[in-house]
Amino acid sequence: MADDQSVRTATARVHHWKRASYLVLLGLLALTLLWAGSFAPVKLAELDGPAVTSLIGSLLVATVLLERALEVFLNVTRQPGRKSLDRAVKAAKTRLETASGDDSKAEQEALETARAKLTTYRADTARIASLWGVVGGVIISLSGIRALHSLLAPGMVIESSTQYMLFSTVDVFVTGLLFAGGSDGVHQVAALLTGYFEKKKDEVEESKP
Repeated sequence: MADDQSVRTATARVHHWKRASYLVLLGLLALTLLWAGSFAPVKLAELDGPAVTSLIGSLLVATVLLERALEVFLNVTRQPGRKSLDRAVKAAKTRLETASGDDSKAEQEALETARAKLTTYRADTARIASLWGVVGGVIISLSGIRALHSLLAPGMVIESSTQYMLFSTVDVFVTGLLFAGGSDGVHQVAALLTGYFEKKKDEVEESKP
């Protein structure tokens, strides 16, 4: 019964996110139809490997600082509960090892219950970490550390106030989500871009007479 309920809950969540995705796509389509003609394309800077490395390095520093702050926050707020549940699981294991007969069955059920509580607590902690990671990342981005603005060409000015507001909003959330993804995500982006520039450099070298 519990498994069936979990499946139904997971299915309902999938349908909910599908509906939300469709609404977002329709909203974006409406905005495109309304504003596409009045928004001018922005000019991006011509970036090379060192410039990208410098940008990624700056973003990585901010990401590591956010990760450390979240780690301290979770240690203070969630670690005591985690340790308590760990002790409950260990105690249930000890009782099961010394139990026999009907007591053994009861202790086995108690151990499974303790493990389920620990698993649920870990999942809640992961959700809390993700949520506060996004919040912290958006706050850092709002303070002025942004990725997309750093890609604009020198002297590039977005003249339309509406377009500038939209660009800044997208920049805040994209950068915030990048921060929330953690240092591993930033490292992956860095590796991808570094590999691309190295490939382009090799192609240029090979094309020389």
